[in-house]
Amino acid sequence: MGLQRPNTRERSVVHLRAARTLARVPTGSMCRNGEIRHVTVVIRHHLMRFIASSENLVAMIAAGIARIFAKSLNTIPRRCAIGCAAASVLIPMVTDSAHAYTAQQPIAVAMERVEQVGRRKSDSKLEEDKMKRFVSRCMVAVSTIIVFSLSGPARADAAHPVVALLPGVVDPFYFTMHRGAERAAKEENVELLFQVPKAWNTSEQVPILKAFIAKHPDVLLISPVDKQQLIGPLKEAADAGIKVITVDTYIGDGHYQTGKGDADFPLSYIASDNLEGGRVAARALAKAIGDKGTVYCENNKPGISSTDARAEGFAEEMKKHPNITVLQTLYNEDDANQAAAHVAAVLARNPDLAGVFGANTFSGSGAAQGVKAAGKQGIVKVVVFDAVPGIDKQIKSGLVDIAIAQRPDEIGYYGVKFAADVIHGKKIPTLKSTGFEVLDKTNIDKPDMQQYIYSN
Repeated sequence: MGLQRPNTRERSVVHLRAARTLARVPTGSMCRNGEIRHVTVVIRHHLMRFIASSENLVAMIAAGIARIFAKSLNTIPRRCAIGCAAASVLIPMVTDSAHAYTAQQPIAVAMERVEQVGRRKSDSKLEEDKMKRFVSRCMVAVSTIIVFSLSGPARADAAHPVVALLPGVVDPFYFTMHRGAERAAKEENVELLFQVPKAWNTSEQVPILKAFIAKHPDVLLISPVDKQQLIGPLKEAADAGIKVITVDTYIGDGHYQTGKGDADFPLSYIASDNLEGGRVAARALAKAIGDKGTVYCENNKPGISSTDARAEGFAEEMKKHPNITVLQTLYNEDDANQAAAHVAAVLARNPDLAGVFGANTFSGSGAAQGVKAAGKQGIVKVVVFDAVPGIDKQIKSGLVDIAIAQRPDEIGYYGVKFAADVIHGKKIPTLKSTGFEVLDKTNIDKPDMQQYIYSN
């Protein structure tokens, strides 16, 4: 039996109101009114529907919860009445919203949490106040599902084009990119979907990607968190008829529409020229340290196209400066604390360290804090990539010496503009590069430089 989508958002609102009402009903009155038998029938009915739809992950999780409630009903009927009644609301709501935008991981986590609570709370010796807390947590799961149900299944059609933007991680760079994308979306009259992974890894990004694929936008704009591991998942999107454009980072070697390799299917790559960005950082650092001394690059982790290119450009440019020694690049897994610890370790081995290049936001902020903690502020020059909020104050205070600012607003803007062109059957370039600005104490107070500082 196929699961049906709700016809209107009001259905989910009604479910929520019913759940809240049930939560306020005392267990005693529920028992006296004979509602328990009715609830059991409802649970069994929906459980049979879920068995018939066993391919649906969310449905099966909810079915498991139903079984827990039903089992609890047989052991402690008086104290589980509210929980069972809540289940009778929760389960049909999952049925209604199973094909809506689910963002599988948040719902799965909420469901798993309720199931764990259900197992713990099925002891007949629990006090009634503990059961109330159980029901309250059940309502959290209900609310979680409603949040995603209300977002609606924004599937694209000819009259309502949809573009999805999936960045790499929660970061001011990507929020600034989103604002540029929003600006273009208004100009082009397209719907823009946006969700940000909590951490920079495939386990966070791929589930969101799959949820977007289920919504089937016309075009997907994505910052792949790994240039190899995202090839397969993005090929699934392309095979589903979704046009793919990568922004900020790329898959494969970043050369698309060549007919070569397994990663040339995206239509375009829009980003800063990160190789050149690394060279810009190297030239700025070389100048700051008087073209001599020892430096090193603090980086996120290998396998990320953007930061790999920055480190490569940095190393290439430093070869033109024979009086500068470049130490081995260190990787911090996007952890500022680890970056700070690296600086302390490098200084212990190389007390004459003259400069550090932080290849991304957390590498730069951690390196700056490490230099400060070592009492080397102003002596060891710090160049950071990205102009995060507050960078002007950091430069003025001497915490950071130089910031290489990208233009994420332009990346997002051109991303949606290119997407709109694709939707209208126009050809787009396979590569679009945006520029950089070098920020330091000499220009940070200039009004025209403020536009390059990112915002949350």
